[in-house]
Amino acid sequence: MEIHALDTLKYSYLWNKYRPMVVKLMKDAADEPQQYKFLKHEFHDINPKEKGGHSFDFELANGRPSKEMKTSMVARSLYAVIDQSSKAAELAQGATYGFVMDKQYNLHITLIEPKAEKASEVAVEEVASEEK
Repeated sequence: MEIHALDTLKYSYLWNKYRPMVVKLMKDAADEPQQYKFLKHEFHDINPKEKGGHSFDFELANGRPSKEMKTSMVARSLYAVIDQSSKAAELAQGATYGFVMDKQYNLHITLIEPKAEKASEVAVEEVASEEK
């Protein structure tokens, strides 16, 4: 399947509008999975005949998307906007996030695997406290 640059631009306006919210959800996902309810018309106004609907499911591992998103124009557009955000890139570096848009237009963002450096910092703190 050939990916056209114009395909990812279709939803770019919508995702750019919500970029600050997506970045906040990514940040807050460190505590618990996050969710945001979109209005159906926001996606249907852009492309009412989207093949396969507007739902998607992909992982972003160390800032790179999973292969599953290649079939979803909506997911590719979201990734393009995330990739342009320095804060989102910083959050995604070394971590794995799950992004799911269900058929009811709920965007779910889950931190699947936190950054390894946080785990090693905790381990260093535990060792230091045991030595005391």
